[in-house]
Amino acid sequence: MGSEMCIRDRGWHHGRIRAMRTGRAREILTELTPDLLARFGAAPDADVAFNAFAEFLAGLPSGVQIFSLFEANRGLLDFLARVLCRSPYLATHISEHPHVLDAVLTDEFMAPPGDKESLREDLSFDLGDAIDFQDVLDGARRWLSEIRLRLSVQTLETRLAPVTATGILSDAADVVAERMLLGVQAEFEAVHGVIEGGAYGVLAYGKWGSRELTIGSDLDLVAIYEAPEGAESDGARSLAPAVYYMRLTQRLITALTAQTGEGRLFEVDMRLRPTGDDGPIATHIDALARYLTEDAWTWELMALTRARFTAGDPALAERFVTVRAEVMAKPRERAAHLSEVASMRSRIESAKGAGGPWDVKLRQGGMVDAEFIGQGLALLYGGDPSIQAARAPAEMYAALNALGGMDDDRAAVLSDAASFWLSCQWVMRLLGPIGSEEADPADDRLKAEMAAVLGYDDVSAMEFARDTLAAAVSAAYLEIYSGANV
Repeated sequence: MGSEMCIRDRGWHHGRIRAMRTGRAREILTELTPDLLARFGAAPDADVAFNAFAEFLAGLPSGVQIFSLFEANRGLLDFLARVLCRSPYLATHISEHPHVLDAVLTDEFMAPPGDKESLREDLSFDLGDAIDFQDVLDGARRWLSEIRLRLSVQTLETRLAPVTATGILSDAADVVAERMLLGVQAEFEAVHGVIEGGAYGVLAYGKWGSRELTIGSDLDLVAIYEAPEGAESDGARSLAPAVYYMRLTQRLITALTAQTGEGRLFEVDMRLRPTGDDGPIATHIDALARYLTEDAWTWELMALTRARFTAGDPALAERFVTVRAEVMAKPRERAAHLSEVASMRSRIESAKGAGGPWDVKLRQGGMVDAEFIGQGLALLYGGDPSIQAARAPAEMYAALNALGGMDDDRAAVLSDAASFWLSCQWVMRLLGPIGSEEADPADDRLKAEMAAVLGYDDVSAMEFARDTLAAAVSAAYLEIYSGANV
């Protein structure tokens, strides 16, 4: 290892990467080299650790600031030696957002970020010095980058359960969406005014709606509004409601997705809005209600079970709650409904395949099967307030159990399975290659890391749990959807 490290080190000193192009950066590196080699050389797999650090260094836009930070805080080298070799995601994240290392030095870094109100207060404090909306955009990106780092490291070092981390990240997404909407509305209203009697809001669908966002998740977003017939905005550049709220939505999407010098917040997916990509990007609440009542496909109604209002006008939020409750409570003929859900699941399998043992989403007994059980049955019991309040699979199973729609043992094992698959998804995105959705069955090191992070004694114990839970989900799915309970 020593010769390879020295060769790389010599290359760095010759300024062959961006971070080393200034004399000051090379000077600091010279001072750091003995400490750097000692600390990374002491890592459990020194070659992997050093190579990860080399990739990290190659991704930095400049080196002086971060090397100065290392010089003043040598413990950061220990931190990087621990995490870079284990997580390609973290190596990329830190190299793209080197400012997040400042957070590592704070007392609260290894403490959970807190509930939504705490997150809201933290973001507000961080944005307190913002002069204009561009400062808000950059500040929100820095804040969320630090949240992602904290959650990733805490789960990697088993300080925080992955399922808990997904809830915190989802709350952070809510808080960011609220703040982006406030800023966008203020700028938009300065030009176009307001619509008297109008209201606007954002719905969270998918994993965002069920508070299960993982690393790399996008936001499934649907925009809704309400406005009196014939109304127009009262600004210098007046607009009719449909155009007004469409343009407001476009501004919001840009605020969430734009790449600034501090990165981007989230990718946004709007395909779950009524009529999908062919529909308007902002939908009147009355049109949404009509569509869901009269024209929505079963899969859209299943998606509705996870939807929630996340930012915007409180009165419009109440209207959406009412619309959603009425749609979910609509009587459904059991046999026909279950048949349609099963048919839809079969079409997904025909199009995408069943996946291998570690395809947590598509494999038999995996995440999709577990979600279809909860969402499909929830629509049969949708008139009950406990079902309407449930979003995540475990919440649905508990509500169904209380209503007699699922026995105790099944609700418990399905809840365990949903938690296992979600935890696996978080950990695989943290430990696996960037963009990976499943573990490589041949990668023993990755599987050993997964087992450790998930709390299993070894890979065999983890794979036994995986297969046992998948079998339980498959058995429940077959019993429900093969006609036994129809």
